[in-house]
Amino acid sequence: MIYSYALCFSAVTLRIWLLIFITFFQNFIIAYMIVSWLCWVPNLLVAYFITARFAKSIHSRNV
Repeated sequence: MIYSYALCFSAVTLRIWLLIFITFFQNFIIAYMIVSWLCWVPNLLVAYFITARFAKSIHSRNV
């Protein structure tokens, strides 16, 4: 569920990054090409660290 939420939330992240990158690059096409990858990767990394931390805490309780 955490990965699913992270990927669904990437639509929101895309719009936030797009506003920032359009003002930075002044070109929609270049900004959109960068943001299309940038909206997925950080969300998946955060989801990975959340699940890894959760798995680590579960494992430490069972030992």
